[in-house]
Amino acid sequence: MNEKFEARAMLVARKHGYPIEWQDLRFGFKRAVIECSSYEDIYAVEYLFRKMKDTWVEHWACSIGTFSGCVYIMDAADHEELERLQKEDQQRLEDWWTRYHFADKETRRLMACGAIQ
Repeated sequence: MNEKFEARAMLVARKHGYPIEWQDLRFGFKRAVIECSSYEDIYAVEYLFRKMKDTWVEHWACSIGTFSGCVYIMDAADHEELERLQKEDQQRLEDWWTRYHFADKETRRLMACGAIQ
């Protein structure tokens, strides 16, 4: 995680009164999560953090029943690297399943127990 980005995000969130939490992601990355109580809060937080240079911002919301929403914030370069690593990992898994699907019974057994990658 980019420590400089983390410090900037904490400063901006604290300055505007938004509680910020950090969520661990795969491959050692982290992203900031700010809980919001309305769509207006979401839009305000997104606007605030989109003004920060080199920042990736995304939100999630559900308004069925009680409103629940949050804004995710991450260093743009870290997000790009995370996406690249996830795509590589997904490709590796798809390749493994394709080979497993077309393999004979013994090869499948060896792949299932990890003897063959």
